[in-house]
Amino acid sequence: MRWTPPNDNGSPIGAYVLECDDGSGDASQFAEVYRGRGKQFTVSKLQSSTCYALRLAACNDVGTR
Repeated sequence: MRWTPPNDNGSPIGAYVLECDDGSGDASQFAEVYRGRGKQFTVSKLQSSTCYALRLAACNDVGTR
């Protein structure tokens, strides 16, 4: 997955948090798969023909969005 950094509004982004569900269809069960400053990450161990939900947050001194 690759993303474009959002506007930091004056507080530099310290890290991104990428979470992925288990592919069961219950998107309420997310697990963190990446935390870092990079703007791309390859999620491994995914099953073919399975629909996954991913969510990404940017963290800085103000909080997480």
